[in-house]
Amino acid sequence: MPYCQLYYHLVWTTRDRIPLLTPAAEPPILDYLRWRAAGLGAAVFALSGAADHVHFVATIPPRLAVAAFIAQVQSSAASRFNRRAPEEPLAWADDYGALTFDG
Repeated sequence: MPYCQLYYHLVWTTRDRIPLLTPAAEPPILDYLRWRAAGLGAAVFALSGAADHVHFVATIPPRLAVAAFIAQVQSSAASRFNRRAPEEPLAWADDYGALTFDG
């Protein structure tokens, strides 16, 4: 069995940097992100948001490309949140930042 220990600091913004991560909206959005990441086999070590962006620290299983992981957690969180609060739809920007660091 291969051994892999890669830590990622991922950052992405809301579309057009619209401040959608309000104090009321942020907790469920972060919960959705964490839930989907866990479902994909990631270990989430830190997750926080500001009004227009998210910081996410996790390990990602090596079978998943970073881009695929981000796309899946973003899509799942937006979809679940938008079913709950359709009056303020959540959309993410296409770009993201991904940095690796030593454990």
